[in-house]
Amino acid sequence: MDLMFPHHESEIAQSRIANGSDSVKYWMHNNMITINGQKMGKSLGNFITWKNFLPEDHPGLTQATAR
Repeated sequence: MDLMFPHHESEIAQSRIANGSDSVKYWMHNNMITINGQKMGKSLGNFITWKNFLPEDHPGLTQATAR
C-alpha cells in the first residue's frame, strides 16, 4: 500500500518542522479511492475535486465494502 511506514511519520515530521509545533492532533487517511474501478490519481487524469466529491453523486464513485 502507498501509506506504509514511514508515510505518516514523515508527514508528521515535515509538519512539525514547517510549523514549529504539531499542527493537528489526529491524522486520517481514506486509503485508496477508485474511479470506475481504477485507483484515482492526477497522473491518470481520473481525479475529482472536493467540490465534486462532497455531494456524493459523482457517477464514478461507489462505496467499498469492508473486508
